[in-house]
Amino acid sequence: MDGTPHRSRLLVALLCAALLAVTLAPVAARADDNPAARWPTGGSTLHLLLAMGADHWGMTPCGGKVSIRWGTLDPSLNAQSSWVNPVDDFGQPSRNSDCQVTLSTATTWDWPKLCTVVIHEIGHLDGHDHVADPTDIMYFSYVQPAPECAAMAEPAETGVPAAPRAAATPPKKPARVAKAKVVKKKTRAKRRR
Repeated sequence: MDGTPHRSRLLVALLCAALLAVTLAPVAARADDNPAARWPTGGSTLHLLLAMGADHWGMTPCGGKVSIRWGTLDPSLNAQSSWVNPVDDFGQPSRNSDCQVTLSTATTWDWPKLCTVVIHEIGHLDGHDHVADPTDIMYFSYVQPAPECAAMAEPAETGVPAAPRAAATPPKKPARVAKAKVVKKKTRAKRRR
């Protein structure tokens, strides 16, 4: 035998493997995409997430003037929010200004995680601090997607902001216990791991 059938099978196997690699390449490439290119600042997805955060918390933070950007953060952080409040960091969120959310370009993002982390950061801008319950969206670290994020398919990015949505009626907040000593700070930043 000259080995021709063996070579033919080998050639077919190699062609199938090459075809499979080409078919799967876009899926693998998308997982490694630059998140700032996939979800651009000022694009429809991040704009939608700001509206979802306002809906989740029943309050539009910072008079609707929130800047979302991509940046380099400590490798242990997914995102960081910052704001200025001349009175109280969490007690009077209606006085927050210069509100920013920075998303880490080093984090591995998928739609449910991005959605949940942005809603978490909007929670800080709306006056919510971290909690000890890992099932709560205000837990210091991402554990699981928020229900609204898990239930929603990733929207197609249009590069154009989506139309704003009205926030839901604000929920009643429990009375806050006064602190023995209040330290006023001009700027406050909260980070999500």
